[in-house]
Amino acid sequence: MEDIERELERLFDTLDERELDELVDDITIEPDKQPDLDGLFDGKGHIKMKKNISRKSIAIIAATVATLGITVTAGAAAISNYADHKQIIEKTYGSSAEEILSKHGAVTDNTAAAEHIKISQLTSLSAGDMYDTTVILEGTDDTGRELINSSNIYTEVFYAGTETPVKYDGGEGYTYGEGCTTIRYDFSGIEELDTNKGLTLKFIPAKRVGDNENEVMGEPIGEITVKPADNVSAKLFKSADGCELTLSDMGVICKGFGKELDFEDANITVTYSDGSTREFEHGYCDLGYSMEDGKTESDITIVFKELADTENVTDVTLAGVEFTAQQK
Repeated sequence: MEDIERELERLFDTLDERELDELVDDITIEPDKQPDLDGLFDGKGHIKMKKNISRKSIAIIAATVATLGITVTAGAAAISNYADHKQIIEKTYGSSAEEILSKHGAVTDNTAAAEHIKISQLTSLSAGDMYDTTVILEGTDDTGRELINSSNIYTEVFYAGTETPVKYDGGEGYTYGEGCTTIRYDFSGIEELDTNKGLTLKFIPAKRVGDNENEVMGEPIGEITVKPADNVSAKLFKSADGCELTLSDMGVICKGFGKELDFEDANITVTYSDGSTREFEHGYCDLGYSMEDGKTESDITIVFKELADTENVTDVTLAGVEFTAQQK
């Protein structure tokens, strides 16, 4: 344990107070397992430390670290059994994600515990008919980590408190580290989906059998209930022929667009008040169309791959058609 103490002391010396706060925020101990250490914990399971930490406190923390099997990594602002959630959010939503999510109050602390697995809802973004959320599953022990590493994780979606299934193709999965998997869900453009009821996500592991592509589905390993917060505002734009488009930091919805689009044609470019422009890459794209009396109309939902700051956008161009911001 002396080696751990020395490593902790050396690590603390390299960090400023902000980095130290970030580091200890990731050390969490369940309330029933917290020892009585004279106010060392903040009541939520997090260890409290400041730059002038005493050697006695370092020894206590070193003992805690050793007991829990936590790894100390010099030069990294985290000591955790779990993944770096801030880094995962940035990788999932883009480099400016933290600022945009904070603006909307879209970072959540919704968690659920299951045997061998910890489930955390990292984000919750909603604007009208658009709802986007990201969940991470992390193994809490060797059994859980091995299960996640060796399985494809599928999601069954139900209205909260019911066994009524929701037709949904599933989220987009990411693997950013060992023993954890991140899934980004976009519930936008799904017909008759009532997100106001809340949605329960049940996670099903599946493993391949032999050399073929067949998979054997296992029993659910956990679930979490999520609900939109209606926390993202949308701005209205109109084209010269009166077609309406709504834009938010998440993406665009346009109903009654005057032509049929392919995925490759559904390009979005925005113009800001300072004259600069930006083109957005799709994360999700739903293109439905109908034809009546020889006239084609498309209903379009496009979720941006990366979150965007759209507050000062004056014009939107969709597939070559320009839409102008309307006064509030």
